[in-house]
Amino acid sequence: MGHDMELVRDYAANRSERAFETLVARYVNLVYSAALRQVRHPELAEDITQAVFVILARKAGALNPNTILSGWLYRTARFVSADGLRAESRRQRREQEAQMEAATVSTQSESLWEQLSPLLDEAMSQLRQKDRDAVLLHFFENKTFKEVGVALGVEESAAQKRVARSVEKLRSVFARRGVAASAVTLAALLSSSSVQAAPAHLAVAVATAAGGGAAGSSIPLLVKGGLKLMAWYKAKAVLITAAALALATGTTSVAVRAVSSAHAPVPAALAGIWETPDLQQVAPFGAVVSSHVTLEVAMTNGVCHATAGVIELGIRGQPVKVVTDKDGTIRLQFDRLSITSFEGRLDPSGGELRGFCKSWVGRLGEVRWKRRAEPYSPAPLLTEATFCLNNLRQLQLGWTMYASEFQDHLPLNHGGDTAGKSAEVPCWVAGQMWLDGEVDDLTDCTNTAMLVGAAYAPFGSIGGYVKNPAVYHCPGDKSTVTIEGQQLRRVRSVSMNGFMGGGPDINIAGTQFREFANLSQITDPSPSQAWVFIDEREDSINDGFFVVDVAAHYAINDYPASYHNGVGTLSFADGHVEMHKWMEPTTRPPLIPGQRLPAGSKPTSPNDRDMAWLVAHSTSRQ
Repeated sequence: MGHDMELVRDYAANRSERAFETLVARYVNLVYSAALRQVRHPELAEDITQAVFVILARKAGALNPNTILSGWLYRTARFVSADGLRAESRRQRREQEAQMEAATVSTQSESLWEQLSPLLDEAMSQLRQKDRDAVLLHFFENKTFKEVGVALGVEESAAQKRVARSVEKLRSVFARRGVAASAVTLAALLSSSSVQAAPAHLAVAVATAAGGGAAGSSIPLLVKGGLKLMAWYKAKAVLITAAALALATGTTSVAVRAVSSAHAPVPAALAGIWETPDLQQVAPFGAVVSSHVTLEVAMTNGVCHATAGVIELGIRGQPVKVVTDKDGTIRLQFDRLSITSFEGRLDPSGGELRGFCKSWVGRLGEVRWKRRAEPYSPAPLLTEATFCLNNLRQLQLGWTMYASEFQDHLPLNHGGDTAGKSAEVPCWVAGQMWLDGEVDDLTDCTNTAMLVGAAYAPFGSIGGYVKNPAVYHCPGDKSTVTIEGQQLRRVRSVSMNGFMGGGPDINIAGTQFREFANLSQITDPSPSQAWVFIDEREDSINDGFFVVDVAAHYAINDYPASYHNGVGTLSFADGHVEMHKWMEPTTRPPLIPGQRLPAGSKPTSPNDRDMAWLVAHSTSRQ
């Protein structure tokens, strides 16, 4: 078949019709779908598709060998569609009016995809190029994360993270436009609906038009308009880059003087290391943590250099812009944190910087930065918590990918020694986490194949979507078992909500409570409130099925872990992860290594805050 750019080079050098027809066959559906979403008119979308491939034929020899062709074609389709819409604005307005009239009749039955589709390409345009290419490769071209990584020149895990991060960005854009969709749902819709089949005759028409054959009268105009827009955007990028370079080298003295006239020099007293606790930070893939944000300011020859970091997330060295107004107000602009800016003043003592922060969602409360004598060294527990969040995030993504591939069906969840080991008792994970002395054969505790081995895929394992066995274990769990005289670390500390997965064991509280077998059923609690994975205590965990006694008021059965200063970690059905503080002593009894907590449901207090939270986030009454 040949790599995309090999075919492009073959066509550019030899005018190989076969090479071009292969490219058309690969991408005609993608280009046509992108055009149709934007112009909402099948005939115009066909003309735009032909124009895009005519432009490809003309520019084949000039494309960079590292070009992601699907990304280039997608962007070109956007340019040509924009020009086509402008040229036929009157007709388009009439069609939109007709569609709006029809929509008033069918609003109640309008699908989520019908709401998202007109906004998709605008949202995609707000992604960075590499993020957009990752989404196109994975969802539009159905490439695996490994294939996406190869195309982008990164590891498979990095490609997976980039795709998940990009989906979350798209979800945020849609939310701002009034269309709510979880990351789980959005990923499924992108996979199933973003590319539709082009008309059967279109591939032939495209190849003919690109080869100089007969084409519709509008196509040359579309090609001309699309090329103009592409040239304009390229020139705009060059101008922006030149302006940035000019500012960096000081050649735009007028602009510098204008800025200088509005601001005062950064005070020398700001130099040093600052820290503020308890700021809510949004970690990659949606984790929300209460965090310590650090600010390091250095003055060199009167020039201020500042960076910021988030200790709990392992973020350091992010650039910060510092501006001081003439009235003494200090403004900080953060580049890559979920807090976007700070505005405040130095206290007269020089030991505190006090003011207000803004985040993506608006203004936060008062923030106080305290001066530190030396750089903050993250405590081991905070580092472990960061690993723990990342582990659950990857597991949650695997859970979501499994559901997307299996037509919305959630990974099955069973309890017991044999769960996940046969087709009769399928489960998301196999293997029992025993303690020394409980059974003779302890190999389940150390067998990573039961987590990610291909042999367990027919029995419901999600290991094929996660791959790395380390993500099943919290580094705060130090438990071991003794096998042939050796102390070996147990390999799993994670369990799944017993109400997720629809297995026979699900009915642990009677039929009056909801059980979730499909993604679409997770409505109460909502996906953002319904937890999926949890770190379970080493003296509680056995199978992968976590029991919450929702019928009692209140009682505890399985025990959540609290290895990180009383904090545990959970993932949720919409894809985000959280750290949760367990408050009650009954949730955190003393840990005696090697001794299991009593089995069964144990009554707690009617005012048990932990069990009330778990019950509310596990399921609901039908």
